[in-house]
Amino acid sequence: MIWVDLDETLVHSLERPGSKRRTVLVFEGGKLWAFLRPGAREFLDALRRLAARDSNEVRMLTTANGAYARTANDIFKLGFTPDQIVAREQWADNLDMQKAHHVDYLGVLIDNASSRMAHVDKCVYLGIDARRLVLIPDFLGHPSDRFPKDWPAVVEQVQEILRGHSVLDDLNAVRGNR
Repeated sequence: MIWVDLDETLVHSLERPGSKRRTVLVFEGGKLWAFLRPGAREFLDALRRLAARDSNEVRMLTTANGAYARTANDIFKLGFTPDQIVAREQWADNLDMQKAHHVDYLGVLIDNASSRMAHVDKCVYLGIDARRLVLIPDFLGHPSDRFPKDWPAVVEQVQEILRGHSVLDDLNAVRGNR
């Protein structure tokens, strides 16, 4: 299974309007102004094609609340079904999560680089090793974000991890530790 974070990975949201280019997200319990990351939909499409080869799927895992995550998904047409969105209020204990969503240790998590503590929590929650974590630069709402050029390399990295390789494996091979 491939897990993708929402905030600062696919979208950037703020509590105040700021730029006119932002999309207003009104949801139960709040209102935020958000940008969709350039290339986000194409990235998700490529991940879904990759996942489909091995009968996997792509899901969203977010520390945000579910109402916000579902609204962002719908407005930005991210393509997740409601059961593919796991938000903070659904975070039960790890075993219940694995039973409910069929999570196993072979999953991959794609997250923004700055949320270090969240990485640990998410990996533990999903039951995956931190070597199966793919970090991408934070999206801060800039239309000139490099992600449209960079996401194919991220998909390749995910593909290598799904095949059983990681950056640590490559480093160990270079060092002769294999």
